[in-house]
Amino acid sequence: MAVDFDNAWLTKQGLDGKGSAKTLDAVIGEFELRVGNKLVAKLTKPQLAKFEKIEDEDARFDYLDEVYPEFESEVEKISEDLDAEITKAGDKKKLIASWAD
Repeated sequence: MAVDFDNAWLTKQGLDGKGSAKTLDAVIGEFELRVGNKLVAKLTKPQLAKFEKIEDEDARFDYLDEVYPEFESEVEKISEDLDAEITKAGDKKKLIASWAD
């Protein structure tokens, strides 16, 4: 099941409180970067160029379903892996701060 990186997730990780909005932004940014890297690695240059030209979000997902059917499961795995990486980190705030730089 995909992880929802939100305020409830921050609380579960013990990362709520002062600076939590910035922390959440850094986690979401890292998640989006990893998903983007996966897309770049999986799609051909012409597929990626077509994807980037699609402005409607629903149409983008429809296109990904067509050319990269395992996209949703890959995104789920990336979210789970990122959650596990943060959970296991000795210094969660330091790890997350490294992504914000």
